[in-house]
Amino acid sequence: VEVFGTRVRQARVLRRLSGTAVMDHLGWRSPRQTRLEQSETAVLESAVKRTPQPVPPAPPKQENPPFVPYDPATYAQDLAKVLRHIRTQIRHLSLHALARLSDVDRHHLREIESGAKHPTTYTRIKICNALRIDPSKIDAIAEARQKARR
Repeated sequence: VEVFGTRVRQARVLRRLSGTAVMDHLGWRSPRQTRLEQSETAVLESAVKRTPQPVPPAPPKQENPPFVPYDPATYAQDLAKVLRHIRTQIRHLSLHALARLSDVDRHHLREIESGAKHPTTYTRIKICNALRIDPSKIDAIAEARQKARR
């Protein structure tokens, strides 16, 4: 019974103490430094003489090729030619069949294949899935055609 009473008294004493006082009573150290400890550290750091480090020489500049942005109108035409070639020559699909497979309107497909409209990424992915070809391959072919034109 005495052990229980002692524990209750200890708990009551500890409840009255602040968190810092309890940590000091138990012998625990705080992971954070006090202002005094910080200032002492700052004084010690400023007392140490630092030798300046030599600055390494800058690497030579490399000449980048000039960036020539693609022309959206010619890119749409190149993309249209690639899509039409794959649809007609490789997959042997009609425009109506591709419209059903890709769930894209036939009139919209006609405008894309004529180069009048540039398809969104989602539409391009739907068309590529219907043609069973990776969208990045079609983009790479269209970009190669455009670079060859320059």
